[in-house]
Amino acid sequence: RLRLPPPLRARTRRAMLADKALAAPSLAEFDTDRERKAIELLKVRFGEAALMMCEVMLRDLADSRRLARTVGGMAQPRPGTIDAELSVAVISRLSWPPLTDESFAAHPAVERALKRFERQYAHYKSPRKLLWKRSLGSVTLDLELGGQLVADVQCTPAQATMMLHFAERERWTLAELARTMELDAPTVRKRVAHWINRGFLVEVEGAAEPSFEVAQALAGSDARAQAQDDEGAASAVVPAAAAVEAEMQIYGSFVTNMLTNLGTLSLGRIHNMLKMFVAEPVKYDKSEQELNVLLMNMVDEEKLEFVGGQFRLKK
Repeated sequence: RLRLPPPLRARTRRAMLADKALAAPSLAEFDTDRERKAIELLKVRFGEAALMMCEVMLRDLADSRRLARTVGGMAQPRPGTIDAELSVAVISRLSWPPLTDESFAAHPAVERALKRFERQYAHYKSPRKLLWKRSLGSVTLDLELGGQLVADVQCTPAQATMMLHFAERERWTLAELARTMELDAPTVRKRVAHWINRGFLVEVEGAAEPSFEVAQALAGSDARAQAQDDEGAASAVVPAAAAVEAEMQIYGSFVTNMLTNLGTLSLGRIHNMLKMFVAEPVKYDKSEQELNVLLMNMVDEEKLEFVGGQFRLKK
């Protein structure tokens, strides 16, 4: 049976918590109490320090709920509008695992709602500012097709953006959607395929260029169900290997700066200095063995030299 060491177990728990929180239809529907109980049980086994970041994540979600009530009270949006339904999670960058973020142009109506929330947040939390991750989260739509209303359709923000465009105009070419959403054509086709699989869109046959339109009637047993495609199963968290590589690049930059200023240093000295001084953007929590692998890779890449048990910059 594979047993993960406490640091890796904690990182896995953070990734699971981030995925569950960002996939919830709204902050109000995310079961914070259940997650907190699970973390308390894990703390007994792995210690409080290992789960500290998870506690901060849950605190972020609780604070976001209070913020939503405060901002909602300030704005007093009309029921049923995007502003009234907007549920924003404001997270601490250093406590959450690295998150994916696909860039695309939000629908103008959504963008206006985000800007209004941003202004209200700045008024309430000045001088803090928000950096949106528009591709993360979950959207619930009510879609009407052929006189039939399908409520509570779950999708990603990018998928919802596409359907908002089709609500304004029933036929789009692939090139038009790519320009409007500021995405490449293969990515847009993947978005379209998602809605075709769910029965809401169809490809126009015989068109001069790839074109799509709203279906005349639903075909399928349950259009509300999330289609089982690659995008629907995608994690909001950056894959572990990529995250570790990004961390090592940051540590490598610190090592380069140290050796530029101090000349030569031993493995132990570099390790201790990283523990003392590296807290942002990624807290240093590696072992000497892991650091040694990084430094030897830098030697192989001819960035460093290893002479007499000391590391120095390659001359």
